[in-house]
Amino acid sequence: MNWRVRDLLSEAWSNLRAAPARTFLLVGLTAALMAGLAYTEAATTYDLVDFNRRYVEAGGNAVVVYSDSGLAVDSCATFKNANGVLASGALSSPTAVETDGAPGTLFNTAAGTSGLWDVIATDELVVPDPGGNGWTIGAAAAEELGLAPGMMLGIEGRIAPVERVVDTELRDPQASRSIMASMAPTGTAVQCWIEYGPGVSTGRTEAAAAVFAGSGDAIAAPLIRLDEFSRDTLAELAERPTRYGWILAGAVIALTVWVMAWFRRSDIGLYRALGTRTSGLTIIGSAEALIPLVAGAVVGTMWGVVVAGILAGESMAADQWSIVGRSVASGLLLAIVAAPLPWAIASREPIADQLKDR
Repeated sequence: MNWRVRDLLSEAWSNLRAAPARTFLLVGLTAALMAGLAYTEAATTYDLVDFNRRYVEAGGNAVVVYSDSGLAVDSCATFKNANGVLASGALSSPTAVETDGAPGTLFNTAAGTSGLWDVIATDELVVPDPGGNGWTIGAAAAEELGLAPGMMLGIEGRIAPVERVVDTELRDPQASRSIMASMAPTGTAVQCWIEYGPGVSTGRTEAAAAVFAGSGDAIAAPLIRLDEFSRDTLAELAERPTRYGWILAGAVIALTVWVMAWFRRSDIGLYRALGTRTSGLTIIGSAEALIPLVAGAVVGTMWGVVVAGILAGESMAADQWSIVGRSVASGLLLAIVAAPLPWAIASREPIADQLKDR
């Protein structure tokens, strides 16, 4: 019998519809395995993404330049225009002062350029139209004094509005109890804060130090040391235990397909008795596996990703989808390639022995 490819595919589809229990069993098994694979991969990436986010929020990409003799404020303020730099700002030497509303209580006061708040503050409340001559207050000082943006504050006879209440507890706890004024990008300062973009991973301190090489005692250092943030996320991703999970998932699915094919030796014998060649049997076996495996993989992947996203409380990024998709696709491809092998192998067995099983 001379089968056309279209006839072989139609025959495979008819076989799938004629045995719905077998078809849905294969779809369900594939969905369960791929859901587990997708979930573990997604959960791993969520953990690494969460760590990286906390690292960045804590100032992992920030560098601080210190100098007792003074740093050029204009150089610090314009550093934000350099490639890979998100923000930069200068900070003057702090002094202790009393406020008019709380005499006898000392607060640190200093001056900083506008870009400083973008580096040291993880959150800020700003009045609708700050004039630039008001106070920027740390969250702890604002709570202690009962201040909010728009309210007036007097220090040593100078009364000005509160323009910002900034939360600096994470990156600069000392500034949380400080009252800071705006500073023009001129003169000198004792610190320059620089935050780089996530893509800049090397040469950050060296670049900052080079800009202020004219200050003899300038020292550039990362804002945070790798104590609690000592994990190497890229190495963890490359060495994650689930990186070979696709092999296990694909092998289990392929083994299930082989067992199903073994119980259908009589069907294979009948096809051979009708003159079906090995290539035709391979096409039928591939098509019968391809449809339920792809359907199960899609359902399982979405299932695993949704569960992982619900537990993590956020949606997946494109890079995470890439990792999950690559693992699932690899396992699916392994199963699809291995699925028709029993059909090809069975074409070498005696037809009479296969037909005896009917």
